[in-house]
Amino acid sequence: SWQVLVKKKTVGKGVAATKKDLPLVRSPQLQPTGLTPTLGKAWQLAVPTIMERAASAGRKEVWQRSVRPVAAPSFSTDVFEAAVEELVQQLRPTEASDRAVRRLAARIRQEIGPVLPEAEVFACTGADFGQGTAFGVAVPEVDVVIAINPAALSTRLRQNKDPLDTAKLHKSAIRAVTDSLVSGGAFKFRRSSFRSPEPKVTLMAPAALGIHGVAIPITLSVNSVTPLYNASLIAECGRMAPNARSLILLVKRWAKDRGICHAAKGHLSPYLWTLLTIYFLQVAGLEGGALLPPLEHFRLPHTLEGNAKRSSAKGVIEDSPRSDKEGEATSPAAFFKAFLRFYAQDFDIRKEAISIRLGRRVPPHVSLPLHIAVSADGVSSEVGLNIEDPLDRRRNLGDCTTAWSLGRLREEFARAHSLCSQPEPSLERILEHWAPPADEEATAEAEAPR
Repeated sequence: SWQVLVKKKTVGKGVAATKKDLPLVRSPQLQPTGLTPTLGKAWQLAVPTIMERAASAGRKEVWQRSVRPVAAPSFSTDVFEAAVEELVQQLRPTEASDRAVRRLAARIRQEIGPVLPEAEVFACTGADFGQGTAFGVAVPEVDVVIAINPAALSTRLRQNKDPLDTAKLHKSAIRAVTDSLVSGGAFKFRRSSFRSPEPKVTLMAPAALGIHGVAIPITLSVNSVTPLYNASLIAECGRMAPNARSLILLVKRWAKDRGICHAAKGHLSPYLWTLLTIYFLQVAGLEGGALLPPLEHFRLPHTLEGNAKRSSAKGVIEDSPRSDKEGEATSPAAFFKAFLRFYAQDFDIRKEAISIRLGRRVPPHVSLPLHIAVSADGVSSEVGLNIEDPLDRRRNLGDCTTAWSLGRLREEFARAHSLCSQPEPSLERILEHWAPPADEEATAEAEAPR
């Protein structure tokens, strides 16, 4: 008997809510069925905002010929376990890549010095960026964060912004920094993402700079916490269980190759894939038990752990994590298979929330805004992926997904799990580069002789 009145209008290929427009439409089918009382209440509270995301839900990706296509992954062995080990070795940051990141930070600091002399530059990478990968520019491996006091930043930019409006201040700073880096020809601009909670731009550091033998795609932001927090989480996972870091590298590479790691398209970002992997290792792991503890037991830098510590619940460990020796006795390939099986078959997206803060399987907390993904037609909907922000339990990081991207996510988990379940799985087949369905006209034009 529950109904909600919404107004709808067509926006491109999607539907968005408006305060005034076409006649009201009764949409009782908008509410998903089978929700628990708690989720049902949370869903009703989410009604005023769920339609706002429908516009992006119907976007269609179309295949286009690449000017410089990335070679498909290949390995020296057909044995799945050995191929995974080979890939892990390729993905791990090397001493050369670490040196390149330090030189990159120094060069950026030199370039922006005249604009922001008080700024500090931090660069971090979670994998070796020397090898070309699918979506390498769309999802860079290197994050650069420019840290500067907001008061000094406002003064340098000569802007009388509201001190509380830090987002606009950071956007202005990114524009100024980007102009400084690009105008001299040192760096190349690729794209901007100013609608995200943490505004950023993607730049290219050409090989001609002498920083590395190949061009380096980078994501640049100002006073962002997420890149540094992500790097700290990965480093701590590696300290507690080296196989945990290996699994994070594997999962991100798989997600990138299969086209489900591009946040601008409604997919999960690399940081969210880190959270999904850590959560799996906290609540599932393998038959021996969890490999990682809840977040309150992570040793994070003091400046990053404060909010996480304050938001962590005490006494939530029900099973002791496995020891390092137990975790290392299992191959990364076994953890990768278990990860795919967990999210393809065990995890219930309708009734569970991903929370590395708690590190256990629980429904979404009442303070977490429930994410509802609305289809492009604005009629049907489903409970989306709910990911609790480790630094703020009231923020749902899963609200970046759409009905279309959730469908792609389920499709890829099912595909990879099915391939891994074969008697002799092929890692090359699992990592086969994904491409959107070909648009016949675009394909014909691209293939026409010139």
